[in-house]
Amino acid sequence: MPWIIGIITVGVLVMFVPLFHVVPLKAARQQTADAAFNATAYVETFWTGALLQATTEAVDATELLTALKTDRNATATRLGHRLGLSGHTSYFVSGRGEITSITDDTVVVTLPGG
Repeated sequence: MPWIIGIITVGVLVMFVPLFHVVPLKAARQQTADAAFNATAYVETFWTGALLQATTEAVDATELLTALKTDRNATATRLGHRLGLSGHTSYFVSGRGEITSITDDTVVVTLPGG
């Protein structure tokens, strides 16, 4: 008798929580095509949404350079961000400048006033 109750319980469980779903191949392909990554839309959404909102937290580039010349360690602590235990500091900056040089691993931006 207990094994009959076990079989019924497993049957009811499988009925409500199936182990797999059968989907027509055409529908599966359409779903995959609809879910394809659209880089242009993603960048547009990020650029006008999250990034634009985050710029309120960015430090002005001229202010950062002045602070780095005064006290590099204090500036890194106050305005910088470190990932994990890394010894490298990143800064989120805003401002306007002119791109004066581009190489494989460097972009040089000249700020107004030198």
